[in-house]
Amino acid sequence: MSKGSVKVTVLKGTNLVVRDLRSSDPYVILKLGHHPVARTCVVKKNLNPVWNQQFQFSLTDFNRCLLKLEVWDKDKVLSIDWLDRDDYMGEADIDLKPLVKGDGN
Repeated sequence: MSKGSVKVTVLKGTNLVVRDLRSSDPYVILKLGHHPVARTCVVKKNLNPVWNQQFQFSLTDFNRCLLKLEVWDKDKVLSIDWLDRDDYMGEADIDLKPLVKGDGN
């Protein structure tokens, strides 16, 4: 099985949708396949957030090289954890396989 690593920079979001009263508190979850590998910080009350955060993680199976970036709105209701229901805002999928040098073997 081949191994490698990926470095990803989550830069920003533009014109995100309103999920709270007048704004959103967005953050991004990065997943390889269905497995979360990283998460950005929450940018409060911003529809054009700038994260500019770098992440690096290992790839162990080059046949499963789909990076999913899910954008969520952080909700905090009265500081009661079980009432927190973050809102889904959108996602993007990036196929990493074309970026892998060589044949991955």
